[in-house]
Amino acid sequence: MHGMPHASILDIKMGTTSITVNTPLEKHDLVRAKDAATTSVKLGMRITAMIVKDSQGRIKEKVRKPHG
Repeated sequence: MHGMPHASILDIKMGTTSITVNTPLEKHDLVRAKDAATTSVKLGMRITAMIVKDSQGRIKEKVRKPHG
């Protein structure tokens, strides 16, 4: 990120469903189950990843949720 070399990053997926126009119909039930098992349905968002850096740019914490 330009001008922010030590920025912390939070990746948030917004919405109550992960189904898109590209999601095959046969996967809708699987995607709905995933959404129900996360905070997507209840809160309308879910955190999928984050990187926390200190003032020197060293990574202090890194979390990635599995995609799919």
